[in-house]
Formats: sequence, structure tokens, C-alpha cells
Amino acid sequence: MDQFQALIEPGRQFAKDSIRLVKRCTKPDRKEYQKIAVATAIGFAIMGFIGFFSNIMVRAVVLFSGKRKSGKDYCSEKLKAALSPLKVSIHGVSHSLKALYAQDHGLNYSELVSDGPYKEIHRANMIRWGEGVRNAQPDYFCRVTIPPDCTDDVVIISDCRRPTDIEYFQSHYNTLKVRVTASDEERQRRGFVFVDGIDDMPSECALDDYPHDMIIVNDSSCDLDDQLSSVVQNIKRVL
Repeated sequence: MDQFQALIEPGRQFAKDSIRLVKRCTKPDRKEYQKIAVATAIGFAIMGFIGFFSNIMVRAVVLFSGKRKSGKDYCSEKLKAALSPLKVSIHGVSHSLKALYAQDHGLNYSELVSDGPYKEIHRANMIRWGEGVRNAQPDYFCRVTIPPDCTDDVVIISDCRRPTDIEYFQSHYNTLKVRVTASDEERQRRGFVFVDGIDDMPSECALDDYPHDMIIVNDSSCDLDDQLSSVVQNIKRVL
């Protein structure tokens, strides 16, 4: 794990430097210096392990995926409330993408992460730009989605879009994969209109047939609270 390596690197580097210095010492000095060097290196390593286990142990990550207007953000907020009093935060893979895209193109980040028309104006170009970045580094945006100092019990990723997104988080955390669905009629009532170059792109379709742990139906045909209660029970099993 990258964070683990970063935490223990000071100890490793100190040990290397110590060995080089010990070799330069005279024989009478070497033994005493070795003791000091080894003790200090062990101290750095212990601090690294303490930091590792106290800081990266987000206990569970819930991975939401779903089509546009299926209600991923709404379900994320409802789940966060249902998990109280656990410490829970919501993050989005697209948030890091939008932050970088806004910076590179002189756009308003706050508007890009809203549900207003501003995001829709820029969506097609933003998707193409994001695809180019992902083709070069599939986990580029995932790596910066969860803050490195996050110590929450549960993190909700509100917008997984590709198998590589799920694979990244599965390789680093305990995960629960949840698919959010809604009928076409319900999505249309929420403002969905099919757009070529958006709704037929991997960002909307890549996880259509991907196996999830749970499926939530977020429309009037089902009770959302009951379904979220089942999600909460499954999360507690992971914890």
C-alpha cells in the first residue's frame, strides 16, 4: 500500500543512512553507534506502524453505482443518516475529476458538482477529458477520492462508474457494492433525457452488468428506507 510505504519510509531511510555511517566509524565507536542507530530506526518503524493502523483503517467503504437520475447522491445521504452514530463521510470519484477539470479549463467547480444546468453544459467535454486521463491511468481519480487523513468508520463513494473504480477500492478497503436503480419513467420525471455521447458512454454503461452485492430500487415501487436498513445491516457485518 502506498500510504503504508510512506509511513515506514523514514525508518527505512534512516536505517540505510545509519549503515553507511557505521561503516565509516572506527571500531571502538562502531558498536555503540550501531546500538543507537538500530534503536532509532526501530522507533521510526514503530511510529510508522502506529500511524498506519490509526489512520488508514477506514473500516468499510460503500461503493454506489447507478445511471444518471437514479438517485445515487440522495441514497448516499440517506444511508449516511441511517448509519448514525458511526462516523460517515461521502466522497465522489467525479469530484476529484471535476476539480481538476475546472482548474484546467477555468470553470466553476461548485457549479460542476451541483445538479444545475451548468454541469450538463460541460458534461460531454468533461467525459471525453476524463476518459483520456483514465485511459492513461485507470485509478488516477480514485487515488485522490478518499483523503489520506480520513479516519471515518464508513466512507460512501457515491459515483463508481467503471470496473477499475471498484477494483481499486476493493484492493485497499473492505467494501460493499450497491447498485442504485430506478425505472426509466421515474428517471424521466427527475429530468432525465437520453443524450448521445453521454448516456451511451462507459461512464454510464460500464457497470450495467457488473455483479454487485446489493441492488436498491429507488422509485415509488419500493420502500427505500427498508432497503437502506438492509444495507446498514450488511455494512455492520463488514465492520
